[in-house]
Amino acid sequence: MKKFLFVLLGVFVVMGAFAAGENIPTSKSYVDSKLVEKQDIIPKNDGTTQVLTNTGTAGEYGTKGIYDANGEYMTQTQNLVDAATMNAGVQNAIDSEFQCIEWLDPNDHSSDCLLFDVFGPSPQQIIPREYTQIEYIETTGTQWIDTGILSNGIGLKTEAKLQLTTNTSEEQAIIGRSARAGYEVYFSNRKYIGTYHQNQQESVVYIDYLPGTLYTINSEMTNTGIYQNVNGLSDIYTGDMDPLYLYPAYILLFRHNNLYKAYAKVYYVKIWNNGLLVRNFIPARRNSDGEIGMYDTVSNTFFTNSGTGEFIGGPVVYLPTGE
Repeated sequence: MKKFLFVLLGVFVVMGAFAAGENIPTSKSYVDSKLVEKQDIIPKNDGTTQVLTNTGTAGEYGTKGIYDANGEYMTQTQNLVDAATMNAGVQNAIDSEFQCIEWLDPNDHSSDCLLFDVFGPSPQQIIPREYTQIEYIETTGTQWIDTGILSNGIGLKTEAKLQLTTNTSEEQAIIGRSARAGYEVYFSNRKYIGTYHQNQQESVVYIDYLPGTLYTINSEMTNTGIYQNVNGLSDIYTGDMDPLYLYPAYILLFRHNNLYKAYAKVYYVKIWNNGLLVRNFIPARRNSDGEIGMYDTVSNTFFTNSGTGEFIGGPVVYLPTGE
């Protein structure tokens, strides 16, 4: 990238030097005299600068152009870069330094590229380049994901960052199970987020629902209690879990027992089982077909919709490299 910028800088300096007209004197003495008058600062190839008064060195950039090896100011025809050469240089730089991460038509990669990313590792690029990282995925009630994690709930810990999009009175399942009872993180009655096991075995944090509010929800269930924290507000239930409901079931995102659904924009979900991180879900779009889902960096698997309809994808996460 730096090389690409340096090449372009050189081209633009040279081209700009001759934009004024055809009849520019080329003698070294003429240029030196003008430099004496202006005391121009000349950038050198090594990145430093100097003020030239009456000297010029071959290869140094000047406000009028470049001194050649013979000490003469190079003529306009010697310095112009034709369009074909410049286009080829720019295209080569793009091909070798960049990749397209967002197409005008996700299903047609010959269409216009809307957003480029620079090759090379980036601290924000945490999913394979076959996928585009997006800010969130949105479920509208019929989309959900089977995480593939089988658990009875004990030792399960989850963290999710989301924005609730509908203040409905019906219960919304943020994280649930493929069974009637057991570990469930939910939003209910327009006023609280809870983690539920069975009957009165639950921890609840009351919230003021505001459209657009981001909630970071941490929940954990052990043999002797349930812990819940929402945006710094916490609640703890202490008591043995009912063994009748401690049978294994699959952990689901945005669904519980095929009954409860969710309306939310989800920014990430993490799942731990007995202290081990087993899922780290990142919203993503598969580049080959535009499918929206969650990429898990633990199993290196792309999880797609198990329900009906389609997830709505958020904006692309820009991946700066600092170069």
